[in-house]
Amino acid sequence: MKPLHSPLSILFCLLLVWVVSCKKEDPPAAPAKSSEKSMTSFVFSALSPAVTGTITSNAISATVTSGTDLTKLVPTIAISAKATVSPASGVAQDFTNPVPYSVTAEDGTKQTYTVTVTKLAAPKSSAKNILTVSFDKTSPVVKATVDTTAKTVTALLPAGTDVTKLVPTITLSDKATVSPASGVAQDFTKDVTYAVTAEDGSTKAFTMKAATDSYYFANIRMTVNEDKGIRSLNDSCLLNLRTGQVYMLKDGAANAANVDFILNQYCDIELYSPAAVIYCGVSCGVGRVNEIIVGQKWASYRKGFVDNVSANQVKVGDSGYGQIAASEWNNLNFAADITKQFSVGRALALEKLDDTDVYLKGHTKLAGSDKFDCVPAIPYDQMLYRFLTQEGKKGLMRINKHGKTANGGYYAIIDIKIEK
Repeated sequence: MKPLHSPLSILFCLLLVWVVSCKKEDPPAAPAKSSEKSMTSFVFSALSPAVTGTITSNAISATVTSGTDLTKLVPTIAISAKATVSPASGVAQDFTNPVPYSVTAEDGTKQTYTVTVTKLAAPKSSAKNILTVSFDKTSPVVKATVDTTAKTVTALLPAGTDVTKLVPTITLSDKATVSPASGVAQDFTKDVTYAVTAEDGSTKAFTMKAATDSYYFANIRMTVNEDKGIRSLNDSCLLNLRTGQVYMLKDGAANAANVDFILNQYCDIELYSPAAVIYCGVSCGVGRVNEIIVGQKWASYRKGFVDNVSANQVKVGDSGYGQIAASEWNNLNFAADITKQFSVGRALALEKLDDTDVYLKGHTKLAGSDKFDCVPAIPYDQMLYRFLTQEGKKGLMRINKHGKTANGGYYAIIDIKIEK
C-alpha cells in the first residue's frame, strides 16, 4: 500500500506542529516575603560616651548618667533587612517612661520592643562643713567665727550672757546634718563638740567655744558740759574701761584713779593717759596737763565703716581708713589681734594735733582735724577705733550715736571692748 503524501495530509501535519510549538509556558512561582522583624541595635550615639542598649527578647534597657535629660534622647536603631520601625531611627523621644517601638517585617507581621532608660544615681555629697553660726537670742546678735580648716567655731559674747543655755543657729553644707542639732540649747561652760555628717556618711567634728567678754560695755552714754571755748579737764567726761563707770572729773580727782578714756568737750573724741587724771584736778593748769601727757605711750588708730566718701577724704593704706564689716565687732579674732586684723597694707598713720596747740600738745586725737572742728571728714558714728590701754591691752571702741546737747554740750553713746 502506498503511503499517503497528499497535500492535505502534509498541510495537516504542518498545522499540528505549529500548534504544538506555539503553546504558552506557565510563569515561575513568586518568592515568599520576609518575616524578619528583629531590632539588632539600639544606641544613643549623641551621648558622650555613647550608650548602647541591651536587647533581651522584646525588651531593651539602657543606663545613662544622672545628669542626662531623658526628654530629648535620640536613638540610632538597626533592624532586619526589608523591615521598618516606628518611631523611626534618629527621631528624639521622651524616655521618662518606657517607650514602645514596633518593627514591621516585609510580610506585614510586627514585633514590639519596649525601651526602658534608667539614670544612674547621683554620687552622694561628701561636703560636711559648718558654714555659719549665730546666737540670735543674745543682744546684740553674735555671729561666731568658723574655721573649717582648724574645725573650730569661736564666739565672743557680751558680758553677763548666760552661757549655760545658749542656742546656736547653724547652717551647713548642702545635704549635711549636724548633731547636736541647730536651734537646741547647749551648755557652753565647756567646749561643745558638733559632729557634721555628709550625705555619703562621712563625718567631721567641730569644736565650738563660746566665751563672754569680761570687758565689754554697751551703750555707755558720756555727756560733757557746755563748751565756752576753754578746754579744761573738769569739763570732760571720764570712763573707767574695766568697770564701764562714767563720771565727771572733780577737784582732787581721787575717784578718777584707773580712768582710761576721756570725752573732752563737744567736738573731740580724745584718748588720754590715766596719769593725766590721777594727778590733776580742777585746780590743775593747762601746762600741768601737758607735762603729764607728754611721753605717754598711747597708740590710737581709726578705721571707718564708711562706704560713700570722696577720694580726698579717704585713701585706704594712706590715711588708715577703710571699710570694716559690722560682724568684726563681735569677732574674737578681731578683738584679740587688732593690729594684724585691721592692717591696710602699711602702717596706719596717727593724726597728731598741731604742736602749737599748748593744751593738746603731745597726745593723739581720734577724730576731727582741729581742736574746734566739729565736722570731721568721717562722722564719729561711722568709725571703729582701736587703741592700747595703759596695761598694753588692745581695745576697740565704736560710737553708736552722738550729738549736741540742749545746752550746747556734747554727748556720745559708745561700745567698748578690751582684750582679756
